[in-house]
Parts: sequence; structure tokens; C-alpha cells
Amino acid sequence: MVRPCTYDTGMSMEKKSSCQSSSTPPTAESKSSSAPATTTTITRPSWLLSTIADLDERMKAIEAINSEEDSPEDTFAQRAESYYRKRPQLLSLLQDLYNAYLSLSDRYLRGLVKRKRNRVKQSPSQLSFGGLSDQDDGEIDSEAESTLSYQKPPSTPGSIKMSVDMLIAELVMKNVEHDLLLHEVNMMECRRGESSRKMELQENLLEVLESERMILLSQNSALGYQVAALVEENRVLATESELMKTRAEELARCVWKIREEGCVGELSSKIDELQGRIFGLEEKNKEYFDEIVRKGMQFEWDTRHRERSPLGCFEFEKWKLKRERAAIRKSIEYKKAGAGKKKKVVKWWAKVKNMDIFKCGISPTCGQ
Repeated sequence: MVRPCTYDTGMSMEKKSSCQSSSTPPTAESKSSSAPATTTTITRPSWLLSTIADLDERMKAIEAINSEEDSPEDTFAQRAESYYRKRPQLLSLLQDLYNAYLSLSDRYLRGLVKRKRNRVKQSPSQLSFGGLSDQDDGEIDSEAESTLSYQKPPSTPGSIKMSVDMLIAELVMKNVEHDLLLHEVNMMECRRGESSRKMELQENLLEVLESERMILLSQNSALGYQVAALVEENRVLATESELMKTRAEELARCVWKIREEGCVGELSSKIDELQGRIFGLEEKNKEYFDEIVRKGMQFEWDTRHRERSPLGCFEFEKWKLKRERAAIRKSIEYKKAGAGKKKKVVKWWAKVKNMDIFKCGISPTCGQ
């Protein structure tokens, strides 16, 4: 930061002008400005005038920059230009002033020390300028070359005016420093406002995201309930489908059983019908057999009365005995057939196979 030049009001014109000068080395005109105090008017050297003019131009440029920055409608490009182009100009000006202040203060302190030494060495008879020795002249020349000579001029209106100018310059420097600090504070305030606005926007965005997250969580929970309900419904439907499958299998078994029972009933009815026909045929066969036996006995009776020969009687007895044996065998077979119906059906089933159902009568192989 720039340190202000704080000198006494009794400072000479050369010393006050050195507070505003830069690190430019003194010229010959500066040497002439350190003339004896007998002169009443003091003129400013050209290097000091050029330095002051340069400072004035730079101050005007800073004031123009400050007036431009005062406009409220600054675009982002203007702000960027002010930050990257104009701000370095201000910093360079402050750096130059600070370096000039340090160099001038150093030179002033060294000049004071040398003058004190010279005053101690000088005698009261050597106070006039005509009595200076060559050594003193060399020292004064070296001091003039290195630093601004110090001679206390009388209090004149010009010196008062210069002191006022220096005070004004110090005031201007203070104002410039104040404006720079104020500008920095304003920039910091703007940045703080922008950061606060960004933080508010981020907080609002965070609230919106939090609300969206809560909504999504509620939707997720609702979808979870729906999925659980659908899983339960799917399980119920699966059990119902299993029950339907078992019922369908049971119905298929029942239908198959019904069909089998229908076939068995038809077969049993056919068997009963066939058994009835078989019994009828057996009755007819029995009647035919009785008729044949009766006719045979009648034939035997007739032949007995017609033929009385012993040979004929013997043959007739033999034939009669054969017929009786056959009748006994038939009766035994009938009794066995009546004892068990199943045996009777099995016995006659082979004969039924060889019968023609659609014709009335016995198959030729039935009597075998």
C-alpha cells in the first residue's frame, strides 16, 4: 500500500518537490535550483515538471476509469476489461509512487546525515560561501550529484504555495487510495452478493431436488406395494391353476371311467343276451335230445316185438346201454354247469365265438 509523504510544513521547496518526483536522477537544472538562499524566486526544474505532468495524465486516466465504473449498466465484457486492463494500470501507478517515495525518503535521510556532519566540522568563520575549501566543494558537488541539496530558504509566498500544493497532492493521493480501497470493497461486495445469490440458488435447487427425491421415494414405495399385491395375486392364480389342473385330471379320469363303465355295461348286456340265447339253444337241444331218445326207444320197442332173435336182442341191449351212458354223462355235465354260472359262461363262451349272431340257428361246430 502507498505510504503518504508526511513532512514538516517548514520543509524547503526542493524537499517538497522531491516527495512528488520519481526515481529519475537529478539533472543540471536541479543543481541550479540548489543555489544560495540569496535568490528570492525559485523555478521548478524540467524533470519535476515532466514528472508532475505524467502524474496528472495518469490521475486523469484513473478518474476517467472511475467515472466509467460508476455507470450501473456495466456489461460483463466491460467488467472483464476493467479487471484485466485497467486494474493493472492502477497497480502500476501505485507501485511507481511507492518506489519514488522510498527512493526520495532514502536520499533525503542520507542528505540530512551528511549535512549534520558538515555542520559539525565547519567553524563559525567558514559560514560564508567564499571561504569553502576545495574538499568541501567536492563534498557538496558529490552531494548535489547524489541527493538534492538542502538549504533553508526564507519563508516566501512561493514556498507557502508549494506547501499547499504538496498538501493537495497528499490529499489527492489519499483520495486515490481511498477510491481504490472503496473500489476493492465494492468488488468484494459484488462478489459476496454474487456468491450469496449462488448460494441461495443452490439452496433452492437443493430444496427442489430434495422434494423430487421425496416424491420419488413415495412413488417407489407405492410401486413396491403394487408389486407385492401383484406377486400375491400371481401366487393365488398359480394355486388356482394348480387346482384347475387337478380338477381337470379328475374329470378326465371320471370321463374315462364313465366310458369304460359304458363299454362294460354294453358288453355285460351283450353277454346277458348271448347267455339267454345260449340257454334257449340248450333247451332246444335238450328237447331234440329227448325226442331222439324217445324215438330210439320206440324204435327199440318196435324191433323187439318184430325180431325175437337172440342176436338181435343182444345188439339192442348193447345199443341201449350205450345210450344210457351218454344220457348219464350229459346229465352230469348239466349239473356242473348249473353249479357255477361263471364256469358255464366260460364253457359256453368258446361256442358263442363260433356262432353267427345275426342268423338264427346253431353253428355247425357248436355241437362239437
